[in-house]
Amino acid sequence: MRVVTRHAAASAEEGSGRRRDEQGQPGRRAVSASPIVLVAALVAVVAVVAALPRVDIRNPVLALLRVLVPSWRFFDAISAPPDLLARVAGPDGVFGPWLTVLATPPRSWWNVAWHPNGNLSLACRSLVDRLANEADALVADASVDGLVTYQLVLDLVRVSLPGADGATLVQFKLSDGPWPDQPEAEDLLVSAVHPR
Repeated sequence: MRVVTRHAAASAEEGSGRRRDEQGQPGRRAVSASPIVLVAALVAVVAVVAALPRVDIRNPVLALLRVLVPSWRFFDAISAPPDLLARVAGPDGVFGPWLTVLATPPRSWWNVAWHPNGNLSLACRSLVDRLANEADALVADASVDGLVTYQLVLDLVRVSLPGADGATLVQFKLSDGPWPDQPEAEDLLVSAVHPR
């Protein structure tokens, strides 16, 4: 006859993967989720969120929080951002011609891994595109001058214009086109005259 102590029985059950509950009764084995199941559930949640209709956020406080939520609309309608043009005036107040502010930086083979100028250009173009969208969404009596994106684009214009050292005034505009179906460029937004 074999005598088994309580400690020996408990260690034998632990080795077999069985657990005991609070009363010392044999319980079920702990179930752990497989990584494949977790990944599949995550993909399903992302697919459901991506299928939801887009909601425009009008509250400025909530709009600031949207940077914490990634945009899952990878294949949303792609359109070229508007061009940012600017002109400056000297002390006499006469404006010169409209100049392109954002030039596309040159690319080379190492830009696959290191392209800070391309990242800066992309950020600036995204800012211009955002200003165009926000200005389009404004109600009729609202002023575009109060938008944060307007002030950021104005600052971008002030620091980006080459050869404007003697200029005292600056003005910018967002222009769309010309496109094959639209031979003339359309002005989306023309700013007020601002001091340089």
